[in-house]
Amino acid sequence: MSFKYKYESGLKKGERQYDRYYDLKTEKKVTAKYIKSYQYQGNPYIEALPKGRSIEEVLCFYNRVIDVPNEEELSSMDEYERCDTVEALDDFRIALPFHAMVELEFHRALVRSYKKREIMEDPDVNLKYTMENKDMVSHNCIVSRNFSDPALGFTLLGTSGCGKSTGINMLLENYPQVIIHEPDTWQRTVQIVYLHIHCPQNSNFNLLYRTIGRAFDRALGNLNPIYETLLTAGRDLGTKYATLRNLVERFAVGMIILDEIELLDTKSTKETSFEMFMQLSNETGVAVSVIGTMDAYTDIFSKRRTARRTGVLIEAAKYCTKKKQFEKIVNNLTMFQWRPDPVYYDDALVNALFEATDGVISDLIEIYKQIQKDYLRTKRENVTPDYIVSIADKYYKGLREISLMEKNPIRRNDTLTEEEIRRLNSFNENVEQQELEQRYDELMSNPTFKTYELLQENVIRSIQEQTKDYSRTKIETAFVAAMEGENVVEVRLVDIVTKTLLKLQATKQRVKALPKADIEKSRAELLENNRKEKVSKHTI
Repeated sequence: MSFKYKYESGLKKGERQYDRYYDLKTEKKVTAKYIKSYQYQGNPYIEALPKGRSIEEVLCFYNRVIDVPNEEELSSMDEYERCDTVEALDDFRIALPFHAMVELEFHRALVRSYKKREIMEDPDVNLKYTMENKDMVSHNCIVSRNFSDPALGFTLLGTSGCGKSTGINMLLENYPQVIIHEPDTWQRTVQIVYLHIHCPQNSNFNLLYRTIGRAFDRALGNLNPIYETLLTAGRDLGTKYATLRNLVERFAVGMIILDEIELLDTKSTKETSFEMFMQLSNETGVAVSVIGTMDAYTDIFSKRRTARRTGVLIEAAKYCTKKKQFEKIVNNLTMFQWRPDPVYYDDALVNALFEATDGVISDLIEIYKQIQKDYLRTKRENVTPDYIVSIADKYYKGLREISLMEKNPIRRNDTLTEEEIRRLNSFNENVEQQELEQRYDELMSNPTFKTYELLQENVIRSIQEQTKDYSRTKIETAFVAAMEGENVVEVRLVDIVTKTLLKLQATKQRVKALPKADIEKSRAELLENNRKEKVSKHTI
């Protein structure tokens, strides 16, 4: 069987085939759009996937700015409201060294999964399923060509709070979750690209199956727990496994991501239970990826026969031990301050934050939030290393001790140490991760990294935060026109945003009939942000 489809054409550099039709951050179900794969031409499951992001694109897309109220706005609030605005720092995002490697391995794993499988179909056979609360039928499913080694996913390990789950969420914004092929023919096919499973706390494998069923329902838009009920109906794990295998084949699931494995009850969750996922990968071709802490991984995947089979090891927390990378994170974070005269975070302050947080980004954000809230409450002007230590001790006592405990799992009989797991999973992937991290350091250290693509992304983001009138494609076209005659290194963000808005309004081609963007107001806001940028002497 083969679908008849055309390839998307005229895509610009960095543009994905779905960008013209969908906002994948909010629209996760799409009709298939195809791009040509030279190696796997004719495989609709692979050619319907968007390309993974390059490291340059990761540095652009994984950075997220936040909105800080100005002094006048803060003065109109009471103390509770002022402190509450600091919670916006939870939305702060910055590209971390391991993100590019995860992007690469996620796409590779999906390709490995779908190249191992083929479609079986019969127009006279009705396979019933439920989608968007409607009973439907299909006439095909996707099966593994042969039982062989599992389609390896990836293993992402690191200290709690180092950004693993956040990075996965940003990665998945680039992908549709559900792709509909041939929607108007008898060959209509539902492809679930991934299932992101957050392991339930203190749970056993029975509850994990329930969670997987709930993930099927959410992906397919079912309000009623159709597949959650189906996966809990079996009396034993063998019955549940058979049901899951049929669902994976029915919906062409590309990858199952098991996130936060440290939340599982490792006393009742035996390694033999997880070996069922390896069997699932063998029998169906679905890729299985694991995310969690190193000690949880050694608890659950202690045998050498399974440690390698969970895929390429990516160490998420390596940046936590590197002072220069931590300093870059601090420089970006401290662009956002709730005081009229921003504090410059010199080496002494960065060192104090590094010691208090052990380099973990979530702990850094939490301590930095308390520094901002303390200023709003007390108007304390000076920030010193001793003050940072006192804030950390007052609000987050024990963070460092917990972090050190996570890095020192107990050696048990017949279990693997961290170093043994690294050796089993390293091979050439370790070299590749090191090369990507070196490239990351080079780009982040380059003062001229304000390239055309980075500037364009900042302009698009700034305009879309102010108005929903314009699609990404229209903003890109206006940006190109606005940049004529401009020097990409010297131009100010506020000026090019203003010029791009003027170009957009001149075309009078609205996506939605909304009020015009207030250019003067936008310019004022951008000037204020630009002032903060200069103080920090750092550009995202």
